[in-house]
Amino acid sequence: MNHLKLWAPSLLVLALAACAVGPDYQAPHTAAAHLAAADAQQAKAAFDRSRFDAIWWRQFDDPIPGPVGEPVAGRHRELRVAFARLKAAR
Repeated sequence: MNHLKLWAPSLLVLALAACAVGPDYQAPHTAAAHLAAADAQQAKAAFDRSRFDAIWWRQFDDPIPGPVGEPVAGRHRELRVAFARLKAAR
């Protein structure tokens, strides 16, 4: 019951504020989004995700995985095969 007494005035104020927009309200005009690379080939040339998938840990700016992960990724046969298959699938 205490919670109802606490929240009732706030809910009443919010309900009344929701009615503040009158019937003469007109939404502002917004321009359509302009996509510079509308063509699929241009979009692929502008952003090549395959370059970043192999070094995904660098996006976290953590100094630990870099020296550990890069040599392992180069030597680990299963990872090289997985990266090759991923690249071939794209």
